[in-house]
Amino acid sequence: MSTQGYISTADPFLQGVGAGRGGAPPFVPTDIAGLVGWWDASDKDDAGKVTLNGSKITTLIDQSTTGANMTQGTDSKRPTASVASHNGLDSAVFDRASAQIMGTGAVTAYDSWNDLWIFSVHRYTGTPVAASEFLFSFVNNSTFHTIGQWTWNSPSNVQKAYVGTSATPHDVSIPHSNAWGQFTHYYAPVTAVSNLDGVQTDTKTPITTTPTTHVDFAIGGTAGDAVHGNVEFAEIVVYQDTLLTVGEVSQVESYLQGRHGTP
Repeated sequence: MSTQGYISTADPFLQGVGAGRGGAPPFVPTDIAGLVGWWDASDKDDAGKVTLNGSKITTLIDQSTTGANMTQGTDSKRPTASVASHNGLDSAVFDRASAQIMGTGAVTAYDSWNDLWIFSVHRYTGTPVAASEFLFSFVNNSTFHTIGQWTWNSPSNVQKAYVGTSATPHDVSIPHSNAWGQFTHYYAPVTAVSNLDGVQTDTKTPITTTPTTHVDFAIGGTAGDAVHGNVEFAEIVVYQDTLLTVGEVSQVESYLQGRHGTP
């Protein structure tokens, strides 16, 4: 049973999503309209998904039709490919001290800022630090609209999430953990509502300005390359401009759960 998902996936039918039962093809994220980003670090030897320079990942190839590849040109700032780190699958390991981060650069497909869904499989590594550690971020008009900022400084040790144009994050009652987890993030910047795993976390001033520059998406830190995190990613799936149904959310969550064995 999913303890982190948007809804419970305890129903046997939902658990079968992606299994290809009855001769039907297994579910993949491209089966739902609105997919604008899909990065999969779970097979370092798949040249269609990951490009390596030695043990360092230079590119995570976008599996959606957007073509928004995650890249990093500086070797010291590239994440390391971890072999069979969970459920027999590989991952991308980011080191905060080395300021490791990957980003898409400016992507026009992310400019509209309507109904953004992010599904991620990741874990935090190392010892908590007395500062903010960023999971991933979107940046628009040089303003950080960040989802998944984790603050490990005492006493909160819980996730924080930004929403709208406010620079003040909101606590989410999920504690620091080095265990693998699977999370569903829903972000509606036009109405300035943020949700994590089906629980509304914040409502602030909405984004109403048209981007003067295209939106950047980064993992391992902020797209402005200012703050980073000790984090290990396996897979990230992003939908935009579509309000997913409960059934569609369950399909994506069950797909990730089946692959990664995450709760």
